[in-house]
Amino acid sequence: MTTLELNTDRALDEEIAKLLAGDFDTLQDPYPLFARIRAKGPVYWYKGEMPIIANFADAAKLFRDSNHFHTYRGPERFDPDRLSDEDRAKVDEIVAFEALQMNEMNGDMHRRVRMVAQRAFPPNRIAALGEQVQSVVDDLLDEMAKEDVVDFMQLAYRLPLSVVSAFMGLDREQIDAIKTWGDAIASVKPFTGGKLPVEKIRAAHEGVRATQAYVRELIEEHRRNPDARTDFMESLLSSEETEKLTPEEMGGTISLIIYAGHESTTNQLGNSLFALLSNKDQWEALKAKPDLADNAVAELLRYNTPVQMMTRRAAEDVALSGVDIPKHTRALIFYGSVNRDEAEFPNGDALDITREKVSHMSFGFGVHVCIGSALARLEGRTVLETLARRFPDAELAVPASELQWNPHPVFRGLKSLPIRLGADRGRG
Repeated sequence: MTTLELNTDRALDEEIAKLLAGDFDTLQDPYPLFARIRAKGPVYWYKGEMPIIANFADAAKLFRDSNHFHTYRGPERFDPDRLSDEDRAKVDEIVAFEALQMNEMNGDMHRRVRMVAQRAFPPNRIAALGEQVQSVVDDLLDEMAKEDVVDFMQLAYRLPLSVVSAFMGLDREQIDAIKTWGDAIASVKPFTGGKLPVEKIRAAHEGVRATQAYVRELIEEHRRNPDARTDFMESLLSSEETEKLTPEEMGGTISLIIYAGHESTTNQLGNSLFALLSNKDQWEALKAKPDLADNAVAELLRYNTPVQMMTRRAAEDVALSGVDIPKHTRALIFYGSVNRDEAEFPNGDALDITREKVSHMSFGFGVHVCIGSALARLEGRTVLETLARRFPDAELAVPASELQWNPHPVFRGLKSLPIRLGADRGRG
């Protein structure tokens, strides 16, 4: 029996195609679609060509087997044959830039680069940021409390940017520019579809060039002035392992940390508060017992993960749960589905901040698990604890049905989140 005969469904393919194309209606609530994919079995073959893994157990098997399943982000998604020679050259630069970031590396190269990056994120350094994060959160809430209705996404955007810029020793005036460059690059990351507008490709290329130039200057400046380095930059630039990295690898590592350090956290914060205020019993539970915040962060990440999907490519012919996956086949793993798998999370479509087992995959899994996850959890916990204490009457200012999600199949986040904070109980 062929792979195509094993597990395909034309109607389901049409729905998946809408999701991957960033269809507005599908992205408002993709979770019923994920449930239908899970019901199809361990491996569903999208259009008979791409295996989709939507359940927890098989996603875990795949991510643990990093020898057979590699990260890969090639030029195919750009449909380069339709482009001019000049635009194909831009695509090549974009792909080369992505390949220098450790989340796109495999084997010894990945281990070598990750060893350097991990030195910059020791647990004691993250823990020491607690007071700084609290201060920024309180300052931002002080400002927001002056208005009746505020967009919480402004805090969700500004907090991680402030923290990552201070942590890394970045020029705060450049942060908005970095955000713009990163958004342009992220816009060309969808895994399928092919017909990316040429304007998006050119904007992403400009973002790559600008990011590379900024990071080169940042590294040179810190090498010239060791006394001006933050602990983070000192860790990156002064170890023996650092000498094993090329300048391009160092640049790729720093650019990845800059972007990952704020984009996913912004969406995490917005998704979390929206979920709590849309499930008032859960908001009440957090207010009554603020020490649930740690567990709440984990459950909220599971419930509405800011990164919805990831790909891996088979390095050779390999089987997953008895299904043959040929060499060079790209597999698509739906984190958003994996995190709601009933086999792993009973009543997985329900939000329960008291859930005892919350082994979500929102920070990745296996060798590529996010090295900045502790910082993201710290920011999430601080925001939730502070809101529950200072603004227990917070509520959505518009019906949930009126909110709009960003039209991106990979990065799930709200365009805006209008809320009423209510009376301020004051800083703790």
